[in-house]
Amino acid sequence: MKDFDRMSSSVLAMLPALLGNAPIMHESRKINFTIGQPDLVNKFVPCTIDGQDIRVFVAPKEIEGSSERQLTAWVASQPATVLHAIRIVKEWSAAQTWSSEYLAPSAMLLELMVIHASKHVGSSVGDVVEATHTMLRDAEDVRVTFDKAAIEKRMPLVVDPYHPARNHADPAVFDASELSRFADESKSLGQPRARCIESDSTASFISASSSGPSSDPSTDRYD
Repeated sequence: MKDFDRMSSSVLAMLPALLGNAPIMHESRKINFTIGQPDLVNKFVPCTIDGQDIRVFVAPKEIEGSSERQLTAWVASQPATVLHAIRIVKEWSAAQTWSSEYLAPSAMLLELMVIHASKHVGSSVGDVVEATHTMLRDAEDVRVTFDKAAIEKRMPLVVDPYHPARNHADPAVFDASELSRFADESKSLGQPRARCIESDSTASFISASSSGPSSDPSTDRYD
């Protein structure tokens, strides 16, 4: 991850030649395919396929490892109130009709936004959901970090607490405009149901499960 910026320029420089040697076929017909000059700042190569403009991005591959397990376990270890709020927000997201995967927020992005919101409001589920709703309305300019030392200035920003170089709201992989619009059009994200949240009922509304111990990346370093 930390070498990505240095390596991506070289990959982008080679990408037009690689794409040029990969003919695109559809129903035995070769599709017209033109390639533009790489955008080294935003890390993509502009292309036109049958009159449609597309962008081929270069992005770091996510590697499963101990930090991913730590992040998953950390999310699962949040208080029941926060986990309940996460489920409400994710159920609201699942009920929306997203135009594409590029416009649909990831489960982890929503989880981190809810956890971040919970650090600044009261302890009730309603308070956490309402604070998250406010953040979602401003999704295109949101800033979520778990370390005051974070120096990244670009927006939107949802930093992974175990991967400080990873931005879950990076415009290269996610367009927050539809999320912001849907949140703005919604009067609420749903009313929390008044019931006890059992410790073994959290697996359905976290991105993954882990039985291993978790270590909080920060106890009082929230922006």
